[in-house]
Amino acid sequence: MKFFKTLSILAVLLAIFGCGEKENKNLLKVWAWDPNFNIKAINLASESYNKKNPENQVELEIVEMSRLDLEQKLVTVLSTGDKSTYPDIVLLGDRNAPMMLNTYTQAFTELQDVINHKDFAPYKVNGMTIGDKIYGVPFDTGVTGIYYRKDILEKAGYSEKDLENITWDRFVEIGKDVKDKTKIDMITFVPNEMTMFETILQSQGSNYFNSDESVNLVGNEAAKDSLKTIKNMLDNKIVKQAIDWTTFVGAINGGTAASSVSGSWFTATVMSVPEQKGLWRIAPTPRVENGLGVNTSNEGGSSWYVMNTDNKDLAKKFLSETLGSDVDLYQTLLTEAGVVGTYIPAGKGEAYSKEVEFFGGQKIYQDFIKWMSSVPNVEFGRYYGEVSSNIMMLLPSYYNGKISEDELLKTAQEKTEQLINK
Repeated sequence: MKFFKTLSILAVLLAIFGCGEKENKNLLKVWAWDPNFNIKAINLASESYNKKNPENQVELEIVEMSRLDLEQKLVTVLSTGDKSTYPDIVLLGDRNAPMMLNTYTQAFTELQDVINHKDFAPYKVNGMTIGDKIYGVPFDTGVTGIYYRKDILEKAGYSEKDLENITWDRFVEIGKDVKDKTKIDMITFVPNEMTMFETILQSQGSNYFNSDESVNLVGNEAAKDSLKTIKNMLDNKIVKQAIDWTTFVGAINGGTAASSVSGSWFTATVMSVPEQKGLWRIAPTPRVENGLGVNTSNEGGSSWYVMNTDNKDLAKKFLSETLGSDVDLYQTLLTEAGVVGTYIPAGKGEAYSKEVEFFGGQKIYQDFIKWMSSVPNVEFGRYYGEVSSNIMMLLPSYYNGKISEDELLKTAQEKTEQLINK
């Protein structure tokens, strides 16, 4: 009897562990930030996937952390080479992804066999490509535009057409007139941060690195013109200078600045003041008048990556059937999470075609899709963060006239090359 009791207990234990194995075989571990945006989006993707795969549903185990914490933790686990500590799917910011991919290539899984990357904005695909291998699923866009107060510009005698596809020089001219007639600054941004500089730089198809990963600052005319453009706005006193995110948003929502050049994700912030409904419009980003600039750029954005884990095949299938191809899902992401995706076919869907009353009936999402397709490709490079920091430290001296554009770029390049060559 004791023998049979032992067998029974063993049978129960095997059944329990067997069921546990069965339940967890479709578990995908995901690392991401922002519960109301990225994490909400991946959960909506799992709902879509499970409806299509009722007999083989996935379960997501999501670890939420800030972007900086995520990137630091990922570097730590990748340095060990222990696959058991990797997430199956990870979200990476587009500017820092090249560093991760180039440094830890073997830890990531190629996706060009399951994703048609031609259906995504080219500038997003460029940042996740090494040779002929593509490692990510492009996600949200940070395509930029001029968010501006139509009523303030009208008081100065300007119409919506006056901001369509203009140059930065023309923007400054309008800004001076608006300031003179309304006493309101034309634009707000944080001068001593890199956001405005990088937005103008990318609109010229340039960044900090060449395709061979050499630093591209000395002699970079696009970088010089980007610095000159910002200094021109500051010198002409059309900028409501912000010191951080709070004061930046305060200037926009409080009406002490007439505009902001920001990524599409800024829409929700502008719409957070319902009484300003109908007063806002969005125009294309100004261009630098040097033959290099276009009226579109990008600020922010992230993409999803599959790690080289034992569950990589399921992770690839999951992403390919959802964020990699599902037009209907992207309509849901836009309406429920405010995600403007970089999946070009999604732009033909109903959600992207709707008129947005807050912006006076403007079809802003169609505009974002159109502008997104023309964002120039640039090279961020594995030392993007270091170059950005080196430039940022020198910006106050440049704006105060203590150093020239050439001196700033030369110093920043030398500091970065010293770091690289250590």
